[in-house]
Amino acid sequence: MSLRGYGEINPKELFLLVYGLCSSMGEGISGLQAGFLLWSHLSRCATLMRDLAFHIGVKDKEEMDKYFFSGLFHDIGKVCVAPEILNKNESLNVGEREEIEKHVSEDSIVQGFEEELGINAPSVPMYIYDCARKHHQLLDGTGYPQPINILEEFSPYLRALMVIDKFEAATSYLRPWQPKKDYFKIFLELQEGARDGKLDKEIVMSFFSYLFGDKINNLTCLPLVFKGLLDQNS
Repeated sequence: MSLRGYGEINPKELFLLVYGLCSSMGEGISGLQAGFLLWSHLSRCATLMRDLAFHIGVKDKEEMDKYFFSGLFHDIGKVCVAPEILNKNESLNVGEREEIEKHVSEDSIVQGFEEELGINAPSVPMYIYDCARKHHQLLDGTGYPQPINILEEFSPYLRALMVIDKFEAATSYLRPWQPKKDYFKIFLELQEGARDGKLDKEIVMSFFSYLFGDKINNLTCLPLVFKGLLDQNS
């Protein structure tokens, strides 16, 4: 990918660039913890996005990289949120939640790229910017930062990221203020999101088949698959 001020950068170099950014978030233990949690989330999302792309049949390296970069940069705006809020291990108040939600604002995204990474924001590909701005929007027009036209085009990278980000954030320790969800619960939430038109049904099905192989052939069989997995491990 070509970025003004950096020229051509390969995925490994960008990976290390973002790692360095997360490692320098804030000061002291609080900054280190926030940076570690953010880096862990971004790296796992990038990896899952790349693996999902391969699973659905993407062969072109440049196209594969777009999935990877979309996951790697989607939360870049969180570098503008106070580590004390990102690390809070109890429920957020209204003001703190508003601060968290600002990570998808244009100002936070631009600051993340320009002031923190030294990348000229206008040189950032639009698909990356859209994923950073809209990964908390849903296909039915709900979500944040604002209601949107449901006829708006969503890139394949954004559609995939809506699923991957929801899964990864809910099953990791990215959000200390929320209890970590068990896998069965988050998979049912993804199933319901696809059924209700909030998430891309084909992407959800592809993600399930990526995880479980041919055990999954439709959304309604998910509970039975999990029951079988639980029975095997009991």
